[in-house]
Amino acid sequence: MRRIIKRRKIPIRLIICVISVLFMLTAAITTMLIFKNQIENVVRQMDVLTAKEYDSYYAMIVGDQSSSFWKSVYQSAKSAGEEDNTLVEFMGDELASTFSKEELMQIAIASKVDGIFLEADESEALTTLIDEAVMQGIPVITVLGDNTESNRLSYVGVNNYNLGKMYGKQVLDIANGEECNVLVLMSNNTEDWGQNILYASIYETLKTVTNADNFIHMRSIKIEEESTFAAEESIRDIFVKEGSIPDILICLNELNTTCAYQAVVDYNKVGEVNILGYYDSDVIIKAVERNVIYSTIKVNTEQIGRYLIEAMKEYQMTGHANEYYTVDTALITSDNLKEFTLGGKDGKKE
Repeated sequence: MRRIIKRRKIPIRLIICVISVLFMLTAAITTMLIFKNQIENVVRQMDVLTAKEYDSYYAMIVGDQSSSFWKSVYQSAKSAGEEDNTLVEFMGDELASTFSKEELMQIAIASKVDGIFLEADESEALTTLIDEAVMQGIPVITVLGDNTESNRLSYVGVNNYNLGKMYGKQVLDIANGEECNVLVLMSNNTEDWGQNILYASIYETLKTVTNADNFIHMRSIKIEEESTFAAEESIRDIFVKEGSIPDILICLNELNTTCAYQAVVDYNKVGEVNILGYYDSDVIIKAVERNVIYSTIKVNTEQIGRYLIEAMKEYQMTGHANEYYTVDTALITSDNLKEFTLGGKDGKKE
């Protein structure tokens, strides 16, 4: 008598689950190998760039290499470095692939640079990478954005509290005791604590006027800043939604200032919306001249670049450096514009 052997059927769901897991593992391994190869390629490119003998080699890492603000900071640091036979490399600029700040940090560490200038934030990922660099003997100086939990050497940037006071005083001047809606464009990076200090300082400045909160209504909105297009769309939405257009629009970086200026022009709101901007690029200065932007904050980029080199050199020579380097800021309006465009003065500093 023939024995009938029953085969155990494997559930289709289990098969699909196993295949999915295998596919995900394969994709993850492939991605890791591709990223490893990219890092090795970039390191090789950097070795070619540094074929000339330099006493020191520093890497500058920021979120937006296309920003005229950061290009100005880099040029200043590069010029100051050349005086001491030091090469400053603007990481990510002119590379075929796009890398995040975290990936660029890994590349800089793998390249064994002598120092890193980093536009940081308070994220755990950057804290870990900064500490890893320091453990490998690479000092890190944060610039404009800080990471206070890390072992970074120094911080070079603006005083966000004073910057908030400058914006707050401008709001009070524009409002002049009348009903006024204020919108502050904040970064969608929740790890950027500096902007929170700045916002609190604006609010505190407004409170210096009795009953100001009865006629000045301030709120904030998060702006997508992953790309210029994302920022443009976020800011344009403000002008499309009925009842959301403010009397005063406060911008905390160059990208948002430029996008806000363009939106005000495109939606015919010149004269209705007062823009308080940031930085003094050619586009922004022309907008101030045409009274499209009410005022803008000038940050001394030459000073930032010079302080970065000075702090790193001081540490290399003495083993110590100041923990904080505060750079100058000034307010530019149509009234004092000539002081800046003619190149004679730095204007009123705060």
